Amino acid sequence: MKTGNTFLFLLLLLNGGVMLAAVAEPLSTQEAAFLCQEAEQFFHQANEISRQEPARARELTQRAAARYERVIAESSLHNGPLYYNLGNIYFKMG
Repeated sequence: MKTGNTFLFLLLLLNGGVMLAAVAEPLSTQEAAFLCQEAEQFFHQANEISRQEPARARELTQRAAARYERVIAESSLHNGPLYYNLGNIYFKMG
């Protein structure tokens, strides 16, 4: 029974952490722009090395996707080019 209580406590603790993360401050315009710039750099680097280092290229592509996803989730920046770039990354990832 003690294991069940511990599990329930950990589950509630984790859920509270997720809820706090959801209430966090939105990204500023500057932070969103920086993340987009970083995503573009990762994507271009991935394209340049895709034949020589496919594993590293996949990692860079995933990093680019994560940056765009964060901008969409945590900022007020929502425009066609942003979704277009993310769509290209998803297409490349398969």
